[in-house]
Amino acid sequence: MKRILGGKECCCPMCGGTVVYLQVKRLGVVSQCRDCGNMIQGRAKDEFKIYTYSEDRK
Repeated sequence: MKRILGGKECCCPMCGGTVVYLQVKRLGVVSQCRDCGNMIQGRAKDEFKIYTYSEDRK
C-alpha cells in the first residue's frame, strides 16, 4: 500500500526531475523521481546556505 505525502519539482539528484514522497508499508518514507524512476530512502532534501562569510566586512 502506497500513500502520496507530497512532491517537489526540480529536486532529483540524478536528472533534476519532479520527486514524489511516498509512504510505503514496511519501508517508511521514500522519494521517487517521476521522470527517471530514481528511488531514495527517506525524503530528498535540497541543500542551501544558511550564512555567507566575506573577508571585507567592517
